[in-house]
Amino acid sequence: MGIMIKDLIESSDLISVPSKHALPAKAGDLTMLTEEEVEQVTLPVIDFSLLISGSTDQRSKVIEDLRNACMHWGFFMVVNHGVPESLKEELIKSCMNFFDLSPEEKSIYEVENAIDPCILDPIICGTNFNPASESVSFWRDYLRVLVHPVFHSPPKPEGLR
Repeated sequence: MGIMIKDLIESSDLISVPSKHALPAKAGDLTMLTEEEVEQVTLPVIDFSLLISGSTDQRSKVIEDLRNACMHWGFFMVVNHGVPESLKEELIKSCMNFFDLSPEEKSIYEVENAIDPCILDPIICGTNFNPASESVSFWRDYLRVLVHPVFHSPPKPEGLR
């Protein structure tokens, strides 16, 4: 199994950043936004309630906002979706429990150990989305689980199901 970022962070032997986990600096990456510029940046917010119960004009506006968020940001925040806070907290806790599993238990979900190693595997974990073609691992671990049209979940931890 490849080493996960969580394992590196928890290791008492880590004294420097392994080059596999550090992108080379580019001149454009070194520029920082000023505090004033940061304060002007707002993430796109999509009000889900307007998509299902708003007027035709409100739905059209939210759909346009969604289109712009996808084109210009690549992500957005959804509000008024009806998911209880307790369920969101339990999901985060269960995901953290997944990353607390032993390396052996997580290894069956790594791309290189998958039965059908492709991006469409229903459950994949790792540090990169495509470790076969990316020479640098990003400083994050991920767990991707497909739940539609068929619900998939790892058997451990039990709470994640």
